[in-house]
Amino acid sequence: MMIGVVLDADAVFVKALQEKLLAKGFMFNITQQRIIRLLPPLTLEHAEVDAFIETLAEEMNALKERSLQ
Repeated sequence: MMIGVVLDADAVFVKALQEKLLAKGFMFNITQQRIIRLLPPLTLEHAEVDAFIETLAEEMNALKERSLQ
């Protein structure tokens, strides 16, 4: 399974997001400077998906708020 998420953000924002999520234990790589590519294991649990989505949203909002200040 491979999932690509296109973000409406610049490369600096996406790289910062990657670093924040890596620090929290989530790994993904970046393609074309604004697409995050996820390669989850086939044994992925619903709780793991929920945790990733929640963490992704929190970190995106935090980075967005910091960039507005």
